[in-house]
Amino acid sequence: RERPRRDAAPDNHAGVTSLAMTPRGAEGGDGSGGGEGGVLRRRRLAADRRKNLPRRLRHRTRNAALMILSAAATAAAAGARRTSPLLPLATRRVGTAAEEASARGERSTEAVTFPSTTGARTRRTGGAGGGGAAAFGFGWSRSAAAAAAAFPHGTTHPPQWSRPCSSVAAASAADVDDDKNFDTDDDAVVAHVVPRNFVPVPFQYREEMTLRVESLTNLGLGICRATHLHDNSDPHPDESDPLFATDPFHGLISSSDGEEEKETTGEGGTGTGEGGGGSNGKRSRRRRRRGRRNTDETLPPEVEHAISHGGGWVVMIPNVIPGELIECRVFRNRARYSEADLIRVIEASPERVEPQCELFDKCGGCQYQHMSIKEQRDWKNRQVEGLFERVGKFAIGDDCPEVLPTLGTDEIYHYRSKITPHYDRPSVDPLTTLASIDAIGFKEKTSRRIVDVPYCHIATESINTKLAEYRENKFAEAREGRLRKPKKGATLLLRDAHDVDTGEAKVSTDNNEYVMSEVAGVEFKFQAGNFFQNNPYVLPLMVERVTSAATRGGDMTHLIDCYCGSGLFCLSSSSQFDVCVGIEVNEKAVKEASANAERNGIKNCKFVAASAEAIFASKDPVEVTHSTTGETRAELVRDFPRESTVVVVDPPRKGCSMEFLKQLEDYAPQRVVYMSCDPATQARDARIIAEAGYNMVSVEPFDLFPQTRHIECMAVFERRS
Repeated sequence: RERPRRDAAPDNHAGVTSLAMTPRGAEGGDGSGGGEGGVLRRRRLAADRRKNLPRRLRHRTRNAALMILSAAATAAAAGARRTSPLLPLATRRVGTAAEEASARGERSTEAVTFPSTTGARTRRTGGAGGGGAAAFGFGWSRSAAAAAAAFPHGTTHPPQWSRPCSSVAAASAADVDDDKNFDTDDDAVVAHVVPRNFVPVPFQYREEMTLRVESLTNLGLGICRATHLHDNSDPHPDESDPLFATDPFHGLISSSDGEEEKETTGEGGTGTGEGGGGSNGKRSRRRRRRGRRNTDETLPPEVEHAISHGGGWVVMIPNVIPGELIECRVFRNRARYSEADLIRVIEASPERVEPQCELFDKCGGCQYQHMSIKEQRDWKNRQVEGLFERVGKFAIGDDCPEVLPTLGTDEIYHYRSKITPHYDRPSVDPLTTLASIDAIGFKEKTSRRIVDVPYCHIATESINTKLAEYRENKFAEAREGRLRKPKKGATLLLRDAHDVDTGEAKVSTDNNEYVMSEVAGVEFKFQAGNFFQNNPYVLPLMVERVTSAATRGGDMTHLIDCYCGSGLFCLSSSSQFDVCVGIEVNEKAVKEASANAERNGIKNCKFVAASAEAIFASKDPVEVTHSTTGETRAELVRDFPRESTVVVVDPPRKGCSMEFLKQLEDYAPQRVVYMSCDPATQARDARIIAEAGYNMVSVEPFDLFPQTRHIECMAVFERRS
C-alpha cells in the first residue's frame, strides 16, 4: 500500500493532483528499477512524511488514494477484455484503458493487475518511459493522461462515496452500467472500499443472494443455506477449486495454533523484483492477520447442527421467519458461516406482522417484533425441544416428556420493569471543545454501535416517561462537562418499582437505591441495580409453577434454594415447607433475602452467603423455626431427609458447575426443579442429572420477554426408586 507523494508535480486532472502515487522501487526514471539508491530515497521520503504530516492526515490521504484506486479499477474493469465472474479482484488483467495510454507513449502498464482489497500482492511491469521495477501493494501512475484513461467517462471530479458493494471482479464488461453492485453519479464512477479485515471467502463483500430461511437460532437469527457459490462452485473449496489459485485468500482458514501460509516471496513479507525493496516483518504479519479467521469460535447449537448436517454454506440473517424467501447482502464471512443483512422479503410468512418500533430493523434490543406472538411462542417451544434433543441427547416422548406450551400473558408490549441503555465515550468538537453524547440506547443487531432509542416499546410507560427526562439531563451534562466520567461511556439504569417507605410507584435511576416489589403476596426489598426478574406480569405465574412442581404429591418438607438471589422462590414457597434454606454467593443479596424474610414475618427460611457447591457439605448448622411445629432448632443441611427434600436450582446463564452437579448427585434429593434463562446449558446439565439417577417429568418454557429471543424454562426431575 502506497502513500501519496507530497512532491508530486501539479496535475490538471482534478482530484488526482495531490494524491499522485508511484510504485515502490520506481523513484528513478531510468527504467532500471531503483536498486539500493531507490531504497535510500524511499526511506528519506518516508522519514520526511512522518516528520511533516500528522498521523491522522496521513491516514486520510491514504484513504482518499484508495478511493481513487478503487474507482480506477472499477472503470478499467468496464473495458477489460477478460471479465469472468469467477476471477476475483486479486489478478484481473485490465485491457482497453491501459493499452490506449501505453499506445500514446504514456507511462502505463502492459499487464496491469489491480490488487485485492484484502491485501493481496500484485506485480507491475514498466511501460514506455516508466520505472521498470516490480512494485508490490497499491501502485498508481502520476501521469495525467494515464489517470484520464482510467476514467473513461471523462470525469472532472474525484469519485464520490456511496453504499459499499462487492468487488469489481464480480461484474462483467457487458453489465457494469446496470449492475446493482455499481453506481454512477454525474457520469463519475463511484468508489466502494471493502473493510480492511474482510475475508472474501466464500462470498465477496456486499454480495447479494436469494435464500430460503430454514430455522431460527436461539439468538433470534434466521438460518439459511447457500448451496452454490459463485458459479455453482463448492462452498468448501480446496486446491482443486479454480478460485483457489487466483485468489490468495480463497479457502484460507488458519489452523488453531495460528500457523499461516507463508508468502511465496519469502519470510517476512514482500519479495521484490529488482530494486523493489521490502516491508519489515511486523507489517507483513499485520497484513497476514487481516486474512486470518478464527476456527475456535463457539457457535450456537442450532448453527453447529446446521453446519454439520446438510449441504451448503450457512448464512445467518436477522428479522426473518422460517419458510420465507428473502434477498440478503453479505457483510461478514466467519470461519464456518457468514452473516448478512436483510434487503427485502420476496415471499413473506403469514405470521409476519408490522413491528411497532420504528427502530426494530437496527436496534438489537428486540428480535421478534416482526412475528406474531403465537409464532414467537411456538418457535420458543420448538427451540427448547430441539435443544433438549441436540444438546441434551434426549428422545422426546421417551426419556424426555413432550415440552409443554410456552406460558405467557397478554402483556406483550410495555411490560419490562427494567432497562439499561448505554452511551459511548462523548465526542469533543475540536473547534468549540464542547463534548456531546451521540446516542443513548442499545447496540445494533449486527455491530457494537449504539442506536439512539428515545422510546422503548417493551418498557413500561413509566420508564419511557423517565427516559425522556433522563436523556435530556445526560445530554446537558455532557455539553456542560458535568459527567462523572467524561472520558468513558456508561450504562444507565431505569427500574420501575415502588418506594420502600411510601409504597408509591417510582422509577429509580440509582443502582444503590432500595426499591420494593410484590410477588405472590410477598414483598421483596432489593437494590435497584441488583438482579430481579423484570416482567411483573409473568413472574407470579412462574413462581406459582415452581411452587406447584416442588410441592407436588404433598410429601415434601424441606426446600433448598440454590442461587437464591433475594429469596424469590424460597420465600414465595415457604408456607408449603417446614424448613427452607437459600444459598447465594452475593453477600448483599443474602442480606436482602434475610431482611425480606423478616419484613414478611417468615421464620422458617434461612439464607447462607456461599457458593452453591458449599451447601451440601456445609458443617454449619442452620437454625430455623419449623412452620408446622413452631419449634426452633439447628439442623445441618446434610442431615435433611432425602426422601422429602426438594432442591430448586436457578443458576446464571452459564448453567451449573460440574462440582455442583457432582455434589447434587451425591446428596440425592428426591426432587430437583431446574429453572434456567438459557435452555442450551439447561439441556446440557439435564443430561448429567438424568444419568445421576433421575427421570425428567416435565419441561415448560415461559415467555418472560415477548418480542425478544429470551426464554425461561423449567425442568422437573424425580429420583428413580
